[in-house]
Amino acid sequence: MNVQRKGQSILEVLIALGVLSTVVGAIAILISGGQQNAVDARNSATALEYGREGIDVVQLIKNKSWYAFADGDHGLVFVNGEWIFQGVSDMRDIFTRIIRVESIDADTKKITATITWMTNPLRPQTLIMTTLLTNWQPIATGGLRD
Repeated sequence: MNVQRKGQSILEVLIALGVLSTVVGAIAILISGGQQNAVDARNSATALEYGREGIDVVQLIKNKSWYAFADGDHGLVFVNGEWIFQGVSDMRDIFTRIIRVESIDADTKKITATITWMTNPLRPQTLIMTTLLTNWQPIATGGLRD
C-alpha cells in the first residue's frame, strides 16, 4: 500500500502543475489582450483627431477661396502660418492621412479623410470620414433682381 500511495502523490502533483500552468497561461493572455485593447483604443482616438483636423483644415482652405483646391488626393502641411495641400498624403507617427476632394457639382465638393495605420503587420486599420462642403457665399451681381 505504501508504494501505491507514492504513485498517487506524484500523480496529484502533476495534475496540480497542469492546472496551475493553465491558470497562469489564461491570466497572461487576458493581461496581454487588455493591453492590446488599450493600445487600439488610443490609436483609434488619435486617428479620429487626425481625421477631424484634416476635415477642419479643408474647411479653412475652402473659406479662403472656393477655387483654391482641386479635385484629387492631397496631403496637408502647415507652412508659414497656414495650411496648404502638398503631395498626395501626409504622415504623423504611424498614421497616414489622405484627403480626397471630389466635385459633386459646381457648388458642392465631397471631402473624404482616410487615415490608415498598423499596430501590427497582420492588422491594418482604417478610419474614413466624409463631409460635403458647399460654395454658399452669394455671387455679387451688382444689383437686386426682381
